[in-house]
Amino acid sequence: MPPLTEIKIKSIKPTEKTRRFFDGGGLYLEVTKAGSKYWRWKYRIDGKEKRLAFGVWPEVSLREARDKRDECRAKLRAGEDPGEKKEKRAKFEAIAEAWRKNMGNVWSESHATTVKGRLKLDVYPYIGERPIANISPQDMLTVLRRIENRKAYETASRVMGICSQIFRYGVATGAVTSDPCRDLRGALVPYKKGQFAAITDPEEAGKLMVAIENYKGSGVVRAALKFSALTFCRPGEIRNAEWAEVDMDEATWTIPAPKMKARREHTVPLSTQALDVLREIRPLTGHKQYIFPSPRGRR
Repeated sequence: MPPLTEIKIKSIKPTEKTRRFFDGGGLYLEVTKAGSKYWRWKYRIDGKEKRLAFGVWPEVSLREARDKRDECRAKLRAGEDPGEKKEKRAKFEAIAEAWRKNMGNVWSESHATTVKGRLKLDVYPYIGERPIANISPQDMLTVLRRIENRKAYETASRVMGICSQIFRYGVATGAVTSDPCRDLRGALVPYKKGQFAAITDPEEAGKLMVAIENYKGSGVVRAALKFSALTFCRPGEIRNAEWAEVDMDEATWTIPAPKMKARREHTVPLSTQALDVLREIRPLTGHKQYIFPSPRGRR
């Protein structure tokens, strides 16, 4: 296979599986299903095969990747392990933040905030400054037991899932060789996931609508409750609904992709009753950005 060129790299399109394109001397370009292009270098030392990450194309050009490969090969000939120092200085928090940035295009804003909060509260204070390559399954179990000690069993499970993804990202980027969370399956306190209460009886649903209609608080809140019941949308989507997203003539509400959990644009058909709710509240909030704004501020 001929060596890579910048033109060839630019022309490579993503497929349904991750592919590798070799340049020579152990250097290759790994193209993921999402279309990201990572430089990797494969080498052997003491009978073991290892890999190093050289960055992402086009931030790291083909010439720069080759230069890094040649530098590492020189160290290898001198008897040094080119990846040893890198593994020692790669801290967990640095890898985790790189992973969060990498996932930013596919996460909703609310999910990104949740992940960031869990890491800052339950993980970074204990292993954030530690080299990721030195973190053992027992170290991770200690972190998770702290969460379990406050009876937050579901949170402990979710934090383990987050950390597992970070370690797997670290494996892909060459910062660590394995995921220590993989060995913790069955070690956490099991929990039974609860179900959110739901009204399934038509008579009870009618009572709910009457209760909303008789609500004596804010008119904006009452309208939001009615609109929620008529559209079956998530609370966050209702809160962030904007007038610019509604087409009264077409009877549709188009929620932009960044606001959706699945990061795909979603069009909600509006019933006559839902349109009536919007017409009733328009004199109050139609001049503002949000349909159901907070009384404490425009945002």
